[in-house]
Amino acid sequence: MKLNSKTKLPYLLIAILFAALGINAQNTQPKSSFPYQTFDKEMNLMKSKTGIPGFSVAIIENNEIVHAKEYGWSNIEEKKKVTSKTLFEAASMTKLFLVYIVNRMIGEGKLDVHQKASYYLPYKRLQHDNRYKKITIGMLLSHTAGLENWQVENDPEKLEFIAEPGTSFTYSGEGYAYLADIVSKIKGTSYDNYVDNMVIEPWNLKQTFLKYNSDDLQDNVKKNHAMGYTTYGVEYKGLLNKKSIPASGGHMTAYDLGKLIVNTLSGKHITKEQQRLLLTPKAKLGFVPDTKELKFDTGGGIFLLTTKEDTITFFSGVNTGFRSEFFYSPKKKKGFVFMSNSDDGWMMVSKIDELTSKFNLRRVFKNDELLQYPSEFFNIRDTYQRKGSEGVYVFLKELKKNNQFNQEAFVQFTKWLEEYDKQTYDALLKEFGNKK
Repeated sequence: MKLNSKTKLPYLLIAILFAALGINAQNTQPKSSFPYQTFDKEMNLMKSKTGIPGFSVAIIENNEIVHAKEYGWSNIEEKKKVTSKTLFEAASMTKLFLVYIVNRMIGEGKLDVHQKASYYLPYKRLQHDNRYKKITIGMLLSHTAGLENWQVENDPEKLEFIAEPGTSFTYSGEGYAYLADIVSKIKGTSYDNYVDNMVIEPWNLKQTFLKYNSDDLQDNVKKNHAMGYTTYGVEYKGLLNKKSIPASGGHMTAYDLGKLIVNTLSGKHITKEQQRLLLTPKAKLGFVPDTKELKFDTGGGIFLLTTKEDTITFFSGVNTGFRSEFFYSPKKKKGFVFMSNSDDGWMMVSKIDELTSKFNLRRVFKNDELLQYPSEFFNIRDTYQRKGSEGVYVFLKELKKNNQFNQEAFVQFTKWLEEYDKQTYDALLKEFGNKK
């Protein structure tokens, strides 16, 4: 049963009715003019064309989640659909817990953004290198401490610097592990406890779990955890972490992630001055080039996309088989978040934006324009996945005949195909590749 916005029942009676019928409260949305029927239709079409197994989306307007919906399969083999309880891997989005907590503590005077991290907690893992004494709280928060992302990336025997502290952006999960320990020292309790007490419980994040092995293992995490899928549709069980990982170990829904984003970045729970500092650029991002109309920076724990019109916050969560993204404007109080169980989830960003926030994010992906849905690349790949080698051959032949053949889209498709089906790749390249 679904209660529409025209119901005359008092709110309390509605709540009692929800409880009696077992309806999950997160499926109800505030009143909004958001065209959810058109949106759902477009999302289902995109799911079909991209081949992404499943995903969940939360739309933010006026700092409220006005639409949250799930699409596709949580587990294809077991024919389990994505539901409002399906857990996706937050991956690096897990850092948002610390982004909020540390910024709040700075605003309350319990942490000093300019103070050396070693003042609060000497760190044995870095004491082999005196440069660690230069690291400040702000550097750890903004990924400018110079630390490698994970210790295993270089010398697995020791945590290393890859840049001088404070000189450049160096994305680091290890930096957030250090930051989490500092907060634990100050608060006198574990990461799990202070995240529960400061975020999960007060914000009622019912479908958020810091680790796979929890008290709710059988009823929640294990039962509802989505299967991950690679770009070729290969199953990947994912990061079933038995211990909390402050930089990447969270499991949650898009609805809960949307609430986390609004509560963290809207200024509702931190001082206005601290919100301003959180949104102040600290260093240019190294993985995306600035353009004439776009500037990319890291702020106080989140990434910033600056345009003439606005400063948009964003972040990505990337684990094998899972991809999550959010884009949110504190100024316009709107944005969106999605979580998917596919390596290809990022390909949905531009279309979701066009249907919701209208930040014009397609310009962010100029170098990968054909990999943002919709494009001819998806038409070719969809044909191959539905009709096989012979079907895509006929399709490409027809495009060629009608002067509709897109060489760049074909190249992108063959790049994707090469590792998956070398025989078809060779045959198509011979027939349709550029002939000099």
